[in-house]
Amino acid sequence: MPELFQEMYCGPNVQNLIESDDCKVMRLSDNSGEGMMTLYHVFPGVFLMYNDWHTWR
Repeated sequence: MPELFQEMYCGPNVQNLIESDDCKVMRLSDNSGEGMMTLYHVFPGVFLMYNDWHTWR
């Protein structure tokens, strides 16, 4: 599973914070605010992403 997470490219303003076999946490930040994206590997072929955004535009 980690190889799938490592192949993901979300853009230059996304920072990988933590990664395990079944979860990856990323932080997005730009001039409009910031947010956290948490990606879970639920079971083979299924992922769940939770987004928590704090923007002011």
